Amino acid sequence: MDNFFIKKYPAVKNKSFVRLLTSQLLSQSGGYIQNVALSALITEMTGSRMSLGIFLCVSYAPVFLFSYFAGRLTRKIPAKHMLIATEILLLAMSSALIFLSEMPFWGFLVFGALWGTVRAFQTPAATSMPKLMCDRDALPSGVAALSLAMSLSRAAGPIISGVLYTSLSYRAAFIANALSYIPSLFLLWGIKVNTHKADSTGKKGKMQLSIPLLAVVFAVSLVGTAYNLIFTGLSEKLALSRIWFSVFMALIGAGAVIGAYIMSGKKKFIWAALGIAGAAGVLAVSGSVFVICPVVLVYGLSDYLFFTSALTKIQEENNENSIAGAMGVYTIVTTGALPLGFLALGYLTQALPISSVLCIIAVCVAGTYLVFSRKIR
Repeated sequence: MDNFFIKKYPAVKNKSFVRLLTSQLLSQSGGYIQNVALSALITEMTGSRMSLGIFLCVSYAPVFLFSYFAGRLTRKIPAKHMLIATEILLLAMSSALIFLSEMPFWGFLVFGALWGTVRAFQTPAATSMPKLMCDRDALPSGVAALSLAMSLSRAAGPIISGVLYTSLSYRAAFIANALSYIPSLFLLWGIKVNTHKADSTGKKGKMQLSIPLLAVVFAVSLVGTAYNLIFTGLSEKLALSRIWFSVFMALIGAGAVIGAYIMSGKKKFIWAALGIAGAAGVLAVSGSVFVICPVVLVYGLSDYLFFTSALTKIQEENNENSIAGAMGVYTIVTTGALPLGFLALGYLTQALPISSVLCIIAVCVAGTYLVFSRKIR
């Protein structure tokens, strides 16, 4: 099994890169534990999905505003140092949240804005690391392995969060998140990054970005990844208990793990955007949890294949001099699209049945892909 994994992901031969993957698995899992618990807490406190949409919008808006600047900044501040600094700040904020979990709604908005600002600097630094740590031949497997770590955290975090806040309290979930950053920081401190890697591509520092590809990535990020709102709506539609929200979130992550098994560094699955659209369409018409669960799994599989393919393509087309800026733009297009999506879907899920919203998502994603697919180089 180990030989199979190393053959499929040669980047894991680098022990420092394995430390990075483990670090991100821990801290990102903690982030999902907090994210799911906060979403459930705010929905319960306000009784409104629109309020949840506003909170998520405020939380992700700084990513849109600051990610490009953050990406450029990592050309002056090493990405490793940026990653460590941001995780220290997130540890401090998550620790403070333990004692502030009963604050009014406006307090959560302030917290979300501050959290999003730190994430705006963390994400480009983290996604730049495969380019800075992996040899050229191992780069696709490095990107896929990092995406797998993020996806495993998406599978583990929501389930842990659901168990903690339903059986104990929301505060227990926030404590678990704070604790996740401690081993993550120890691991990050020990990684080695070759900041003087030779530029084997011969390219200058100019970013190489495909606008048609970014357009499809933006559309999927805008409406296709607002899982907090989608699965809250599905749970309410089927009159399911609160734990099912965490189950659906975990199934998205489990689908991504399957995607990591199938993914090959030499193949690109940009067309998996149609899988996201198709899954959204089936969810719109299904009324059975036994149908919804495998479809959510397919949704997660398609999500992983699409975003990993897009990220690999951008990493391959940029060199060490331009990768930080390119990752800043990519973060704006992906995470930065979420505030608009959360606002729009927050309103739509409040005004329309969740089935109608899922139909809108399916049409939007499929339509954008079909318009731009031939222009993606």
